[in-house]
Amino acid sequence: MTYCEFWNVTSTDSHSGVFSITDVGSMELRQSFAPLPVSDIAGISFWAKDPNALFGVGYELFYSDNPDPALYLNSFLAPLTTSVWTYIDVTPNLTPGKQLVGISISGYDRFPSTPTPRVFVDDITVNVSTPEPQSGYLILIGVVGMLVATRQQR
Repeated sequence: MTYCEFWNVTSTDSHSGVFSITDVGSMELRQSFAPLPVSDIAGISFWAKDPNALFGVGYELFYSDNPDPALYLNSFLAPLTTSVWTYIDVTPNLTPGKQLVGISISGYDRFPSTPTPRVFVDDITVNVSTPEPQSGYLILIGVVGMLVATRQQR
């Protein structure tokens, strides 16, 4: 029996679409990104499923002021008490005033006695409430273009 399996894409089960990601055991999947002010985040969420309905899924939030990315300073457990897909809203656990630089998700089962301690994750979303600077420039270019066009018509 395999007690750990790295995260991989599967078409065996998914919340929406055709694919999801899955692992066996307590393996971490981490995504880092440019600093994002927590005040700009409208929501962070994902869907998870534990076919055994025994444990849950863990997740970690990484901030720019964390002295060591290997330190787990903001970890949380989302219990999965049914064997169906469960919506996990990470947003309430964000720390105001900080800059988010990454998130990780991990299966939480560390016990080899569990028959196939598999976790599925799907539809990971990070919604930002403010437009990116490039969007503002595009709007500005459009407005200037409209002004030039109306002036030329006169």
